[in-house]
Amino acid sequence: YLNHPGVTLGYRIEVDGYSIVYSTDHEPQDCRLAHGGTPAEGSEDALHGDFLAQADFVIHDTQYLSEEYESKRGWGHSTMEYVVDLAQRADVKRLIFFHHDPQRSDTEIDQMVEQGRVRLLPKVGRTELSAASESLPILSPKKSLELGSTKSTIRMGQSSTPLYKPVPKLERQFTPIPLATQKVIIRTSQAVEISQVVLDAGHHPVMVKGLQDFERELKQTQCALLMLDFPGYDDLKTYYRMLKRAFTDQPLPKVVLLCQNDEALTTEQLNTLDPLPIRVVVPVSNIYISSRIQTWLERSVQEKNPLEWTPASRVDHDAARSAMAEELLQIYRHSSADELPLKAQVRGILEITYQLLASPSKQDLTVACNLITAKREESLMAIPALKTWNVVREESMCDHVVAKSERIIIADVLQHELFRHHAKYTQAESTDRVRSYFGFPLIVSGHTLGTLCCFSVNQMQLFPNQLRGATRAAELLSELMSSTLS
Repeated sequence: YLNHPGVTLGYRIEVDGYSIVYSTDHEPQDCRLAHGGTPAEGSEDALHGDFLAQADFVIHDTQYLSEEYESKRGWGHSTMEYVVDLAQRADVKRLIFFHHDPQRSDTEIDQMVEQGRVRLLPKVGRTELSAASESLPILSPKKSLELGSTKSTIRMGQSSTPLYKPVPKLERQFTPIPLATQKVIIRTSQAVEISQVVLDAGHHPVMVKGLQDFERELKQTQCALLMLDFPGYDDLKTYYRMLKRAFTDQPLPKVVLLCQNDEALTTEQLNTLDPLPIRVVVPVSNIYISSRIQTWLERSVQEKNPLEWTPASRVDHDAARSAMAEELLQIYRHSSADELPLKAQVRGILEITYQLLASPSKQDLTVACNLITAKREESLMAIPALKTWNVVREESMCDHVVAKSERIIIADVLQHELFRHHAKYTQAESTDRVRSYFGFPLIVSGHTLGTLCCFSVNQMQLFPNQLRGATRAAELLSELMSSTLS
């Protein structure tokens, strides 16, 4: 959901390793950010940055300049300064200005683009800017792939490490909410009207009038969401103290503040509040509140019931299995290429597998032969070569293949119930987060010693012939390992 008086949606489309975001109409939640700057961590504007993160293309509402914004506040549109700063921090590859002010000439739009480019110059990294125009073809920044009507190539520079997590769309997928148990405590001057909106959204409103009522309801009602008029900073801290006393053993509910203006809380005051409140500048339409309630409640429920990464369980006779893997690893490491044909044969199989899997889509792909020892995941060889490989067994995706002793095919890690938490668990850098994972077991004498592992930081699919080919490659590797150990 975007921020607009009428309900609008942004879209993030990902296909074949490319991502494009269409985000219009949208206004910064914190109006102060219309002049640019960094949103508070965990705020709605920071979540919007998540939504844009590392996209190849972002088509974004940039109707105004910051000096024009004050007379347009609440209209539901963004400023160039807000969007450029957000896109830069989100490591967007190409930002396309859109939703032009109809009173602006082509020359003025070009000038706005130049101002945006100047704004980027002092900062690290490169985000390319342009303005949307009729019949403008959109071109891939990764290769000369024409998505429009005119063949051309755009060369992109290297961007800095993004400051937003690049998984916004799929991290918004939540478990279903049992509606009967979702209670919303409301303390606002428009409590009756908002209560009706909550009812219409399928949830149960609980109206309170003051601090005593609020404290009593907290003790009696395990609510998922609080909606408050901004009572002043000191009173707000009192509400938060009551909240923390009532929710000592579980995550706090979401707090929505209905503020009369965007300056009701300073950034310093906001940063003292945990959880960070969701600020909504009023007046705002009922349909907007209704559209956001479900999102706020879903976030609250998901945080109370997180699905976390679970290391693979140990197989029966894991000590014997691990000993075989360790023996093979030592043979491999302490033998020269001339002494051990296995090295050359492993490389040959990996090279063929790499060409089979990578050639149809030219994806960023890594193919590796990994062994799982008692405590670690060890790589015999990878194509392309890995700069570092330091994986403890508890963090290994491949160990799940060992536990199942069958292949694991995950075209999109972010949609997988277990694997989507891997990056968070391992605290992987955003540029290293695995998006697609394909693991094929290496079985020797009835023991799964490791995997033929294929992974990519982009989302990709394997065709049936690719799956058959990779499965056969794993069988050949297994045969080589068996002959080496014998």
